[in-house]
Amino acid sequence: MRVLSDRARNSKPASLFMSHADRAVIAEQNGEFGKASASWAAALVVAQRPVNAEWAGSRMEFCNNAAFRGWGVPGEG
Repeated sequence: MRVLSDRARNSKPASLFMSHADRAVIAEQNGEFGKASASWAAALVVAQRPVNAEWAGSRMEFCNNAAFRGWGVPGEG
């Protein structure tokens, strides 16, 4: 998983795709796979590059599976 960069030190604002992807990564790291899946779905919708769409789609599927199997935070669906 990539390391999140410090946006305060970067002069370029994050793209909409990266904003959704950053939220998804944080949710995954916290074991909130339902939230992560929703964020990856939002990233998939706004992805402009095929590689980003493919990545977001595969992460969304992974997170859906993890949520279905009950991984992560108890009570989070």
